[in-house]
Amino acid sequence: MNENVCFVDEDNLKNNYSRTEAVKSILQSNVETDKIREFINVLNIHSIQQIEKIEDLLLTYLLNYNNKNIDDYCETNTLLSNFFVHKKSKADVINCYNINTKSNPASVWYPHSNSGRSVYTENIFHKKYNLLDKSTPIGSAGSCFAIEIANYMQTNGFNYIVKEDNKSILTNTHSSCARYGTIFNASAFRQLIEVVFYNKQLPNYVWRKLNNEGRIVYNDPFREEIEFDTIDQYFTSKQQTIDAAKKAFSETKIFIITLGLNEVWKFKSDHSVCSRNPWNTSPSYVYKQILSVENNVDELQKMLDLWRQYNPEIQFIISVSPVPMIRTFQGEKMHIMTANMMSKATLLLAANEFANNNTGVYYFPSFEKIMYGIEKPFMEDFRHINKSAVNTIMKMFEFTYLKM
Repeated sequence: MNENVCFVDEDNLKNNYSRTEAVKSILQSNVETDKIREFINVLNIHSIQQIEKIEDLLLTYLLNYNNKNIDDYCETNTLLSNFFVHKKSKADVINCYNINTKSNPASVWYPHSNSGRSVYTENIFHKKYNLLDKSTPIGSAGSCFAIEIANYMQTNGFNYIVKEDNKSILTNTHSSCARYGTIFNASAFRQLIEVVFYNKQLPNYVWRKLNNEGRIVYNDPFREEIEFDTIDQYFTSKQQTIDAAKKAFSETKIFIITLGLNEVWKFKSDHSVCSRNPWNTSPSYVYKQILSVENNVDELQKMLDLWRQYNPEIQFIISVSPVPMIRTFQGEKMHIMTANMMSKATLLLAANEFANNNTGVYYFPSFEKIMYGIEKPFMEDFRHINKSAVNTIMKMFEFTYLKM
């Protein structure tokens, strides 16, 4: 047999070597510190194999080793520490696919026809949280899909916090807690909190357009889809919205965020962020930026840290909007469908990292359910989510977070 070959299968480790004989050979020799290190060094595959063969007896030996034979007591502790790191790593490997160690056993294996499970009936969750009930003060902000969430909350008896009238003529419910409009990117979320709680001054920029009735109306690039009939109305509304949002953001206990885009537009004058894009703004005023995973996580973390200075108990449920972007400024490099998936992939990674980095932040997989778990989730425009799919998503939300 070729001695250079290392067999790493479990049966070989258990049966091909006597644990007792291995430890006896160590005890009978004049064991030096470097000899113990040889058995503990988890970077060496042969040492791992030796540890597997004798790990229990080796641990006993290390714990009872006569310290006078080791010059540096700290080195003994280091060896033991490394040994326990190895033990934990091994346990993680053993249990990684073990459904019996998971809060939701169905979270490990993908549902398929042979499993008796269907992607269309699967609730996507790895753990249930008794996070809220219908009396819990809830708010939301984000892209188009966030409006659907707000509408569902208000029509299904949740304590959705509204501090400024912003009813939609289509749903007769409020689109958000105040008239801050739809928000599509993480930088705009951070900016909103700076404006609301820290008196950040945004430039008084507006752009004009003809509405459906042929009248000139004014739009605020920092409050997407909020229109004003006059400039005076714009100025009056600006402070009203800040005051209303401050009350709402201070009062809510749970806040739901949906991320929409990683393509961002900023103004050259002060790097302030458009909620979505500049629309009728002169190209001379703006520049574009693509937010990386790191950029998104950084912006979300700043938002969280700033917000919790004023509302320490607030918790967040973060998701990625399944609504595709309507256009891309990367058309020279990629098709819109590729740009959209790149954007969503970036936001999915960022949202999960943000949730994993912070207590009281939970990732909600609405994007995954829409894309893989509902047969026909889209309206005829193939972008926006139909009512049935929204209801399915929100039932999954209730299943995951509502106290039973």
